[in-house]
Amino acid sequence: MVPISIARIGAASGELERALSEVLPLRGGTESFMSKPVNWAGILGPALCVLAGACFGPEHPDPSRYEYRYLSGAFVAPYKAFPQGREREGWQCFDEKSHRAFDCTFVRGGFDRFQYIYRPRT
Repeated sequence: MVPISIARIGAASGELERALSEVLPLRGGTESFMSKPVNWAGILGPALCVLAGACFGPEHPDPSRYEYRYLSGAFVAPYKAFPQGREREGWQCFDEKSHRAFDCTFVRGGFDRFQYIYRPRT
């Protein structure tokens, strides 16, 4: 075992502290990065915008992305009726009150209460 003197340990810790203060220049050189104030608005603001954007569906009407069958109370040519039977599975029904899109497969009548009936263009 090699004897280590307390003076050598103190000198080594001082050298380490100086080296870290050069690599991580903080206020005064002795404060840790945890003691710096955090700009929460700069962090949470963009995060909330991303989350809010993910929560809301697409903007309608967008004819470049979606094919519409029913649009704000009127049928869009060439369609003249609401989807029937198996044809309903490819369409989405958008409810303006709840701002949600529902699969038209599960809608049993009352299609006129939806603002848009649409499907993605292929």
